[in-house]
Amino acid sequence: MKNSVLSVVVISAIFLNGALSRAQDTFLVTNQNTQTELTFTNTVGTASLVDGMIVFEGELVADFAVPAVISNDKLLASVQVVVQVKLFDELPSAEEIGTVQGAVLALNDDPNDPLVTTGTFYAYGASGWLQLTNSITQLPYETYENKTNIVTMIFDYTDSPITYWVDIGNPVPSDEVSQEIFSPVASGDGINSLSISGSGALEVEGVSSAGGSTTPLSLGMSLSVYYASNSVWATVSTVGENGHDPIRIFAKIGDKWLEVGVIENPVGESDNVYTVELNGLVPGESYMFRVEDETGHTFVLTEPLQVQVIQVGETAVETVMVMEMEMKMLSVVFNTEVGRRYQVKVSESLASGAWTVENIYIDGGFTEVFTASGTQTQIRIPINKNKAFFRIFMLED
Repeated sequence: MKNSVLSVVVISAIFLNGALSRAQDTFLVTNQNTQTELTFTNTVGTASLVDGMIVFEGELVADFAVPAVISNDKLLASVQVVVQVKLFDELPSAEEIGTVQGAVLALNDDPNDPLVTTGTFYAYGASGWLQLTNSITQLPYETYENKTNIVTMIFDYTDSPITYWVDIGNPVPSDEVSQEIFSPVASGDGINSLSISGSGALEVEGVSSAGGSTTPLSLGMSLSVYYASNSVWATVSTVGENGHDPIRIFAKIGDKWLEVGVIENPVGESDNVYTVELNGLVPGESYMFRVEDETGHTFVLTEPLQVQVIQVGETAVETVMVMEMEMKMLSVVFNTEVGRRYQVKVSESLASGAWTVENIYIDGGFTEVFTASGTQTQIRIPINKNKAFFRIFMLED
């Protein structure tokens, strides 16, 4: 049987080729996220290091902990490897697989025809093997013999049973995960070990993992997108910045990934929130987004994000008594989300990049930030002849 399978193991490793002689060669691999060293042991068969790839026939096992971490109310952990695909001729039985959280393999389209070298990816779940389909295109993930693929497995431990998704990409992750798969395992709190079985090759610099992230990255990032004052804006929240290179935002428009915004000068450390104008997006439409951070990591959304619309409704100029003096104000009514925070910025020109935060009048007092208590909110903005243009921003929580 010529094959290679990627498995996340709970109790025991998989031994698909039990007749092979046992070996104990070990290989040090650096986790590209945490920069810690992992030891892969060739427990069955043979393995050798060739041009940055561990070429094996049998099984490689690495025991390393990837604790699940809360992220956006989800308890997540993920692992990513770069492997050279060898096609299975048939799907292994449950007895051959053993007890695993999940497993991925590529099955030959026609094993009876020696000229066929193409296949599609499958994942192992509670009901057995399932053909993986791209959640965006609804098509199977196609591959071929000896193709090098990036395989990412994303596990959700929030509820029982565990569920997971798979992302297949070459030469970069596809950013389009598979359908949700119910794990054969009911519960857990993270990944215990990684087993790669059969025959194939593992890239030494292609292993990474993370807890609390939908992709195995060292930093966290969140994104909200909304339309206000004739422009589309994104609020980007970063966690643990580590560099000053630009942060770039991409959206999938049609079938192409296009850069739609950039944060030119990030702070470069700690946690930060940025507001940036985006180009080429339509209010009310939904898009897949990815963000490339200041160190080159890529963050992706697992589902489309809608460009929310802040619509300004009724406006009127009013005279308000403030500190026993009359102040001319512009009364503005606009739609809001209950519990979300908002801020108004003003400028002397729409073309100007100089927007400053304005104190607005609401609930009998002035504030720079206010929280919406209903689906529509009325605020009063002091009229300033030098700064006659305003924008309303929804802040990241």
